[in-house]
Amino acid sequence: MGTRRDFIGGSIAAGVLAGIGYAPGVFARSKPAGAHLYKAIYDERYTEGAQFAAEITTLGIATRAIRGDITDVWFDDLDLRWRQSPVAVAGLTTESALFCLERLAWDHRLRVVFRAEHALAPGCVEHTVSCSGATLDQLHDLERIHTGWWAPEVAHVVAEVPARQLPDRTRTLRTPAPSPGDAGFLVSWVIAPVESTIQGVTA
Repeated sequence: MGTRRDFIGGSIAAGVLAGIGYAPGVFARSKPAGAHLYKAIYDERYTEGAQFAAEITTLGIATRAIRGDITDVWFDDLDLRWRQSPVAVAGLTTESALFCLERLAWDHRLRVVFRAEHALAPGCVEHTVSCSGATLDQLHDLERIHTGWWAPEVAHVVAEVPARQLPDRTRTLRTPAPSPGDAGFLVSWVIAPVESTIQGVTA
């Protein structure tokens, strides 16, 4: 069930996107076949976060807005949910937010199975992706983007990340500079359960 904060965050995202002429669902593809995501977390301070949230909602995935600090989402949501069972979550946040969530996830036997750094560079955005080999083919659509709207495509990428596969490949892609955009550096990610036998991880 969505909280009042989820509703307010979604309303803010809708308002931001309406102002730039972006329509959620324009990047829609087939239904994701990868890990089922319990929730997607996004930083509502950034246009890219609003785009990511609006697009991933079209896939039937619930969202939760933050403003840098993960304290509320941790105590009100993830800690309680992960105590029941380890479920996959995704996000587009700052690096510091992911750092905190990653370490909290360890105690619940979850790991970062996908990570992409999105850094604004002269004339483009550089996407440095760490993922499993099974995810590499899913990056082709991101590489073909000819607009500055990379965040909606990232929503589809994280929704399709296979479960229980730790990153073993790194690749850098470039897309046009965002127009508009207001984040110089964000990270998209998936935290999910992993097999206990993979690379010596204890799960």
